[in-house]
Amino acid sequence: MTLRRMAVAIVVTMVAGSVGRAGTVYDAYPGDDLNTMDEVLTYGDTLVIHEGDYYVDDADPLLPGGRIWRSNLQGDDPGTPEVEWITITGAIGEARPRLIYYGTGKNMIDITGTTDHVRVQHLEIIGGSMAVRFYGVVNHIVVEDVHCHDNPDGGINLSGVSQGDDVVIRANYLHHIGSECMYIGSNGGLGVSNALIEHNVMHNIFAYGPAHGDGIELKYPSHSNIVQDNVVGGTVLPGILTYGTGRREWASANIIRRNAIFRSFDAGIQSQSEAIIENNVIFDCPNRGIAIHYNMANPSPETSYLRIVNNTVFVSDAYMDWGQVGLQMTDLLGSPIIIANNAFWAPSLDYSEAIDISGDVPVDAVFAANYYYGNVTGIEGLAGFSEGQPPDQEFANIDLTPGAVDLYPKAGSSLIDAGDNASAPVDDYNKLTERPQNGTADVGAYEVTGAANPGWQIDRPAFRWDMLLPKSQANVVRLRFPAPITLPPGAALSVVRTAGGDDLGGQFAYSVEPDGRTLKAVEAGAVLDNQTWYLIRPTPSFGVEDFTVHVCTLRGDANLSARVTTADYSVVKAHLGERTDAICDLNGSSRVTTADYSVVKAYNGGRTPATP
Repeated sequence: MTLRRMAVAIVVTMVAGSVGRAGTVYDAYPGDDLNTMDEVLTYGDTLVIHEGDYYVDDADPLLPGGRIWRSNLQGDDPGTPEVEWITITGAIGEARPRLIYYGTGKNMIDITGTTDHVRVQHLEIIGGSMAVRFYGVVNHIVVEDVHCHDNPDGGINLSGVSQGDDVVIRANYLHHIGSECMYIGSNGGLGVSNALIEHNVMHNIFAYGPAHGDGIELKYPSHSNIVQDNVVGGTVLPGILTYGTGRREWASANIIRRNAIFRSFDAGIQSQSEAIIENNVIFDCPNRGIAIHYNMANPSPETSYLRIVNNTVFVSDAYMDWGQVGLQMTDLLGSPIIIANNAFWAPSLDYSEAIDISGDVPVDAVFAANYYYGNVTGIEGLAGFSEGQPPDQEFANIDLTPGAVDLYPKAGSSLIDAGDNASAPVDDYNKLTERPQNGTADVGAYEVTGAANPGWQIDRPAFRWDMLLPKSQANVVRLRFPAPITLPPGAALSVVRTAGGDDLGGQFAYSVEPDGRTLKAVEAGAVLDNQTWYLIRPTPSFGVEDFTVHVCTLRGDANLSARVTTADYSVVKAHLGERTDAICDLNGSSRVTTADYSVVKAYNGGRTPATP
């Protein structure tokens, strides 16, 4: 698992709870039959798959199995007071084991019947039909740190789930998938609820034909799900698609926030109702950025309980025959509907529209502080829309190439301090910047805090969970849990070089923040080597669910660009005099001074190496 680059602090949301340690650990090595080993798993057991290749070949049925298929895989023995999970995992500290299928028609991990308290993690899955599929009734499952690619019929698939609850799909990397990357819920089922889909990276979701290819799809009536901090680049169908919950309430709406979506050939985000869409950055989509309209999979024709706020949508002018639209809304028959603080930019006046609203608009719909550039349809007579400036006057970098694009408002942008505070979310796309700054919220996904974007550089291959610890000492890691935590007597974390090395966890000072849920680890000295990746896990005495985080140090990188350049001087200059443990305090003195310039100079030209 890797962490997205963030400023000031690293925040990881974990599933809290005690870890069942009463079961048996089974070790698998190349040549073993994984499915035979999987059949014995029961309450609290762990199947550890060590690094290497595990094959399935239709032409050689005697080859030991690299597939796992199982019915009724259930943890949480009601006879024990603790939660005991069944875990299928690659060996932590080793390269992901590769499950490879030479053939067609079989899913690589296929779990049917009733699935309860099951984790699948730290694997690479190549080929087959679907990479990971659940079918039946699913409760309390986690799929994380799984690399799926060249799977012709889907990535992480819950299309056969008739009912599901408490699903975590986190920090997975999916690419060259021939159908939906993540398909959540089934047609005619009861839906999936309380799913957390976060920090996943998806691209090239059309490799096996144009018939399918969503990034993340939530089927009706799935509800109370959160889709956040994902990167979706290159889909045939919508990057993120939701149909609605049918519940007609805010409390169970699906939340889609802080996602980066680009090069979707249908819509960046498409929804009908019961959805909160906020702080997303959408660009270079040849068709539609955000699309709201009736979908046949939702039995209700109404659009209701829909909130679209503080999104930045930049329509490319590179697709002249597609008729691209920033915001497209049709037949708004229900309520409430709130459209506020969004930026819709469509620079081609000949081939695109910033906004296209058609059909009936409810009289009580709220439109506030939306800005646009380009052609518009259907906003005549509606308050809450203002024209902005040409894109080069609004944004830091309008080159829409991932790795270069930066839709952070530049000085003089019409988006700064132009929003509606009543509609604004509490933070922005960078997550740790509170709204509003300077008394009035900004329009779009970013809340401006200085001349340079303090957050992650949107890029195609990067995990949103890549994190940098760029200081030479006093490095700070914050891990936020959903429930109160208690520090163990010794070290809370194990910190080990990915390639092996000493456990550095004892060389950090640990404390719990006033909220009771945030662990703060402060490096006691210059123990983390520059340009080196580390693996962070909880120690056995720290009573939380197991997790893994990859960390890389890059000293002098004040602007989180994954390289040290003269641009980092500007970030230091903007924060001079502040007492902080943020990344701009490069020498770890807890105060930003001119001495931090020396760190930039000393490490100028450094780059973050590739993730191991």
